[in-house]
Amino acid sequence: MPKYVEEYYEKYLKLAAKLNSNSPFYNAFINAIKSGNNQLARKQTKETTTFDEEWIEKINSYLISIENICLKPRRFMKDVQEVVPTELAKKTTKDAIRHLAQNTQYIREVSADGFVIPKKVLTSYKDEDLGIYENRFVSSALNKLTIFIERRYQAILKIPESYKQNDLKLNSQFSYEDSEFNVELKIGVKEKMNYGLESKNSIVIEKIAKLRERIRRINGTSFMKSLASSKKVNSPIMKTNIILKDPNYHMVYNMWLFMDTYNTLGFKVSRRMKNLILNDDYIEDIYNIVAINSVVSAVNEESVVSSYESLPEKEKIEKSIKPATIEDKVEVFPDYEMEDYSINEYYFNKSKGQMKSDITKSLKSGKTKEEAYQKILRTFFNINEKLLNDVISENEEKYEGMSKIEKEYALMDRQIKLYNLVRSEKSFDLLKTTKEIKNKRKDLKILKLRIGEQKLLEKEEKRYINACDKVNETITNYINERNKYENIIENLKVIKQYNNKIANQCRVLENKEAQHNKNIEKIHQQILEKIKKVKVWK
Repeated sequence: MPKYVEEYYEKYLKLAAKLNSNSPFYNAFINAIKSGNNQLARKQTKETTTFDEEWIEKINSYLISIENICLKPRRFMKDVQEVVPTELAKKTTKDAIRHLAQNTQYIREVSADGFVIPKKVLTSYKDEDLGIYENRFVSSALNKLTIFIERRYQAILKIPESYKQNDLKLNSQFSYEDSEFNVELKIGVKEKMNYGLESKNSIVIEKIAKLRERIRRINGTSFMKSLASSKKVNSPIMKTNIILKDPNYHMVYNMWLFMDTYNTLGFKVSRRMKNLILNDDYIEDIYNIVAINSVVSAVNEESVVSSYESLPEKEKIEKSIKPATIEDKVEVFPDYEMEDYSINEYYFNKSKGQMKSDITKSLKSGKTKEEAYQKILRTFFNINEKLLNDVISENEEKYEGMSKIEKEYALMDRQIKLYNLVRSEKSFDLLKTTKEIKNKRKDLKILKLRIGEQKLLEKEEKRYINACDKVNETITNYINERNKYENIIENLKVIKQYNNKIANQCRVLENKEAQHNKNIEKIHQQILEKIKKVKVWK
């Protein structure tokens, strides 16, 4: 309490003591109060709030895995096919030949020797796709975590701080002269408690604020932005090999389960109350307050009684009120329920595991798969039926002031209304199931047609591939025969050149032979002339 308040109180006591010490009225009035029926009670209440930090530490440990995924996410390599100009094609496959054969408008020209020159060609390349189921699951988990944190942060800010409150209650009934006095007084003084616990709670709020900032940074990564428009994932979660075997993705799945099981805020309110003792001086001061308030009320009533006569009066007709039992209300501080998901992953897995276990036991006992499923469904529906009957049959409402027959009638009427509600919901479920069966049959027909089309396409594709192989074989044989023909022509050219060379050499030899014959004839003539000269000489 501030010092100036204490100083004011001491001055008031001195003035009141000086005024009342010589007043016969005061002594008589105080004695009338003390001799009356006085009830005094003084109570002190201390309420402290302590927040749970465990969930914050768990979320921080899970966020490490999400950050690792953002740095090195899993990718799916997909083949992308695109028709581009021939000059821009970097890689072609056998699909390019098939596509060109089916789309002849992309052929620029066909040469005289059978070569096809395309204008555009089908090319394929590898592209990375981040929109796989596991990455979409991580994005959905982060969105769920954002809501999980925001709800707790806003709820914590609304929770009142720790405080201490002193309450004083007084009920005094006494008589003085011809007047009966009934004084009720209630004073409550509430003060904020500033000590180490509030500092600890402030640290918890600061940790949550840092956690929100960390999530905001993760949402700003290129990985999360690329998945912003992708389809979200809801429970139940498909347990793929990546989610089960990759440590980071498996930690995100554990975070999902943790959020499904931790559906409270996580704080504890401790309230301590005790009755305080009133000393004689305190009681005397309270009697003085009663005396002052009573005198103030009585004097003012006398001074303004004439003005009350001119005020209008309204007659109030009292209605009969049925007696009601008033029960003491005990204030309980349970944890806040924060989430209410339509499908809880944790309990879904538990129920599914139990159903799988029951199916396995039924199969081991010799039942067929259809019998095992039929037994599980019958058990499931029987449990639901019993739960509904128990809830409907419970008499939660109280029918006070009614006879036994009226109570039975009211209870039966309530049960009929609830059964009508159940019938409406079951009719909706039946309609939904019928619609689902109709859709599944429609999908089955489409799948059957697609299977037939797929087989036909596979058959046609196989026939087309065989035809293409035969064409390729024919073209290859043609090219081989043409190469052989070209080789023969080249060989003939070489032979012709060689024959021309031999002919030239033969002509040279013939000329040389003719010249030689001429020379021999000339020599022969010379010899004959010499012989003639010898004969003449003899």
